[in-house]
Amino acid sequence: MASRPNLRFRCSTGFSTWWRETRIGFVLLPLWANALCVLAEKLDLVKRVGVHEFLLRSGAELSRAKEIQALVRWDMLMGFLIVPCIAVLVAGRLPLLWRHLLVAIYILVSQLVLVAEYLAYVTTGAFASVYGICFGMLWAVHTHDVALRAHDLVRVILVLAFVLFFLALAWRASVKNLRWINKASLIVSAGAILATACFFMPKAAAVPWASSLQVVSAREAFLQNGHTLAFHSEQRLSQSIQTYRSIQSVPERGQTAFTGAAKNSNVILFVMEALSADVIDPSHDELRDMPNMRRLRNRAFLEEKHYTSYPLTALATYSIFTGQYPNDEFSSSVTRIDRPGLIRVLRGNGYASGFYGYVWEYNNDREKLENYGFDRFVPAFVSDPLGRETFYGSLESVKENDYRALNSLRSDIRDWTAHQKKFVAAFFPELSHDPYRISPGCSTRGSRECGRVLAEMQDKWLGELLDELERDHALNSTIIVLTSDHGIRAEAMETDSIAHIPIHCAIDEAMLRVPMLIYAPMALKEPVYIQEPTSHIDISPTMLDLLGISSDRELEQGSPVYSQEVAGRRLFLDMSVFGASGYVSKDVYYSSSHVGFVYKSTDLRAIEKGILPFDGPEANEVRSVIASQKVNQKAYVRLAMARD
Repeated sequence: MASRPNLRFRCSTGFSTWWRETRIGFVLLPLWANALCVLAEKLDLVKRVGVHEFLLRSGAELSRAKEIQALVRWDMLMGFLIVPCIAVLVAGRLPLLWRHLLVAIYILVSQLVLVAEYLAYVTTGAFASVYGICFGMLWAVHTHDVALRAHDLVRVILVLAFVLFFLALAWRASVKNLRWINKASLIVSAGAILATACFFMPKAAAVPWASSLQVVSAREAFLQNGHTLAFHSEQRLSQSIQTYRSIQSVPERGQTAFTGAAKNSNVILFVMEALSADVIDPSHDELRDMPNMRRLRNRAFLEEKHYTSYPLTALATYSIFTGQYPNDEFSSSVTRIDRPGLIRVLRGNGYASGFYGYVWEYNNDREKLENYGFDRFVPAFVSDPLGRETFYGSLESVKENDYRALNSLRSDIRDWTAHQKKFVAAFFPELSHDPYRISPGCSTRGSRECGRVLAEMQDKWLGELLDELERDHALNSTIIVLTSDHGIRAEAMETDSIAHIPIHCAIDEAMLRVPMLIYAPMALKEPVYIQEPTSHIDISPTMLDLLGISSDRELEQGSPVYSQEVAGRRLFLDMSVFGASGYVSKDVYYSSSHVGFVYKSTDLRAIEKGILPFDGPEANEVRSVIASQKVNQKAYVRLAMARD
């Protein structure tokens, strides 16, 4: 019996000797500091996004202690147990210098990723990929538009200073072999393991933000969102199409009452920049200050609930020209490949094509437009590769350049009609890029009033375009689509300073719902109002159906806006770059935030009032539907590109 205490004593002495001789405590010391910083950053983000308020409003009966336990248990397991154990296993075999070097590299890389994701989230409401982070950094360097609040930067500096202090302290203590620090780290280690056990062992409730912040940050930065990893290269395009139809409840396409009703018509796409439907809505507004839109409305399809496919121009444009939902990894790719869709199909049917507007060299816009099939490009700006003048220039400067592109379009229309050439043209003015510029009649940058003034200016341009078509005897044989790429994303501000994007926990009507009018004089004698939700994915199918063209359309995901297919489908509404995604089905809107808040409402403007219990069956189904759509869409776009 006496041998047992003696054995325990020898084990304890052996461990103490190993700890002292390996100086492993000096390696663990900065790791504990890093873990504490991660916990602080996690709790700060949790407070910012309002997890506590969400749980209260969703009916969750949790004490604050239980809530905190559920929120930090995985972070504690990762920071206080898993990472230190790996460090002990690896560092014990390395020389002193290499130990500290590897620990320093790990901590600095993890903190840089965490800080970048932290700033991405507090700026946009979503985590970002490495590509997005690098793009944002380069953009900030070139334009000096960092869009970060000062106290965020101060917090970041303090966190990095705290971690660097402990790295330096550990190195100095290790070199001088300060045993008291090594012993103190042993006590801290025991306390950290005990605390982790206390937090992790009891059963925890299901709450948003429960995952380890380090794991989530690394996944989002390096793996392009974890849900996309389920793609299988063996999947066939036909299977992906069928999966899409199943997820979205879309029936097989058939003929409509308007198929071929505007055969051989020209097509003009007038796509304004960042104008929300609450700024201008042809389906509801009286349009007293918009005489030319009012003129078109008399023989147009008017979509009462039309949504962008994504609140970024490049991805929204992808949907307009292809009839497909975008996937941010492949839709904006500049790989040289012929993308199927409206422009390429019409060129194959003898149409001339032209794009008139700002071609952003920094974003490789020209290559993307070539992929869509345009054979003529007339940039609004002669030389503005970084976009400084386009996005930050004066109102008069942007007007002048947009008007230059408009005059080029009018000149080409004269030439095309003189040679009896059918044409498809896209005019993309940048005048109303958000935040809306201060202009005569409004003084608050980004306000709806400023947006309305800018819309009036573009209505005058529309009038000049209509006059040109009328002079060339082409107005009655031209379909005109009037819409906006997406809604407003930035907050209104009293001064002409850098804009900030509010964090969204749910899909946002101002960002997603846009004006939509399709003037089709050969098909209509009076306005037709479309009450079902429609999207930019429906523009290309609508144009081709009106023109009576059925070939090369098997990859379309949209439907003609007047078809029966739009009534029962599930329409996907994605703004994940700003923190949320969702869909509308049978006039009910569903939304899931980047971290899992789920909402349901019949009114998109009030959707954040309709909170669903986080772990309830309906919330889980919503998250599952959205995740399935994103996985399949990545496969869909990739396979469509591979087919060509």
